[in-house]
Amino acid sequence: MNYHYNREKEAGGQQLAFKDNYYKLLCEREALKMQFLAQKSPVAAFVKNSLQLWYAAQWDKNDPSRIFYGYGLPQFAIMRQIERKRSLEGAREAEKTGKLSVFTEPFESMVQNIIRIGEELQDYYECETPYEALREFHTPGFANPFSASHIHALAKAVGDRQGQAHVDVPNIPQTTHDIIIGKMLELAEIDLHHNVELMNVEAPACLGYPESGIEKGVKLGLTYNADNPLKSLLNNWHEIGHACYRQFMPAGYMVAGRAMDESIAFMFEYHIGYSDEFLAFLLENGLEECGYDKAMLKAAFTTVDKNTKRIETNPLRHPVDIFVHSRFEEILVNEENVGQPPEAVFANVIEPFKNIFPDDYSFFQDAHTRGGIFGDREAYNAGYAGAFQIGTLMNVTLDNMVDTVKIIAKSRSEYFAPAIHRWTGKPLSIHYYMNWISETFDVPAFTPSTPHRENTFVIS
Repeated sequence: MNYHYNREKEAGGQQLAFKDNYYKLLCEREALKMQFLAQKSPVAAFVKNSLQLWYAAQWDKNDPSRIFYGYGLPQFAIMRQIERKRSLEGAREAEKTGKLSVFTEPFESMVQNIIRIGEELQDYYECETPYEALREFHTPGFANPFSASHIHALAKAVGDRQGQAHVDVPNIPQTTHDIIIGKMLELAEIDLHHNVELMNVEAPACLGYPESGIEKGVKLGLTYNADNPLKSLLNNWHEIGHACYRQFMPAGYMVAGRAMDESIAFMFEYHIGYSDEFLAFLLENGLEECGYDKAMLKAAFTTVDKNTKRIETNPLRHPVDIFVHSRFEEILVNEENVGQPPEAVFANVIEPFKNIFPDDYSFFQDAHTRGGIFGDREAYNAGYAGAFQIGTLMNVTLDNMVDTVKIIAKSRSEYFAPAIHRWTGKPLSIHYYMNWISETFDVPAFTPSTPHRENTFVIS
């Protein structure tokens, strides 16, 4: 795909160095999202923020974020949030009761609103489809080197590994878990005095930006998962990676696309998190006393369990989850599903991969899908590619990871794929992720059944 929209048009939207308070309003929105994750319900504040963003966006529509937040009449801005709230509540009810009907109607209504915004962004970006425009909105300079053949090769490797014996591991008390988390925060040089606020949330998350006019503008939510405390440590380390990246950004700037944000977080979680030096760190700070050793940690981290939701899974299967949900979103937004309800669309998309997913696997289990954040999920696979390319070619270790993040965060890069090329010296490629997977999970080198041409990025 050629990205031929004007660089000057895009710069205002991504840097957000505006004279008005637009950047602060967006950062306030991030803080409000974290309140929802903290099981609070700031509905009135969210509606107010939506209206403020709408009014601010009317001053300059030559900018993608202002198209996104300023589309339609002010009533539309409020209705979007109401539909999202209804969809999220319907998904929770469907999970509890198994009755999909309580979710389908608000979800389909929300999707119609997303389609309308996608069509507006499509004109701005001059993309072929509304879904491509939403994807570009979330990650300017988007490129995803995963082909369908790569995904099917990964799915086969997952299926082959799922029959292996499960690894039983000792429990990790919350006190030990929290001590390790504290050490992780120190390793990542997280500034809890000025830029970052810790929050209690339902699931690990990180939102917001420093120096945004909001006290401790980066909001970091960390949790203890009593059912799987070992995976909990890595999930939290992922979010700490986000916080490390975000806290070093210059004032008035946002992430260079969600894919870069995820590249840094996956680099923390897997490139660093599975390394011998990080395993030694975990053992020295409490896991050895719990009964772990290096071999046990490696075996546990490479276990491929079928009965896991996306957030609980592993870097071998996760890209397949992402592919399935992204393709589902693409079909809905581009209205390829004429006459088909969402559940039928999802069933068709997941059919080739049913053997590797839990029997009750559903589209409403994905927080981004049920919350209407369409076009963002695919950035995670681009992030996997970016994570291992940065980690490998920039020789990132536990000792130099923060310095590497500082360089990338402070670079003011506008576009994802060119930024990867700039810092690694190579175009974005899946090669480094696939090599790591082959070595870490002891699977044969991947040979997709069809040739794959790497994505290119062109601005004219």
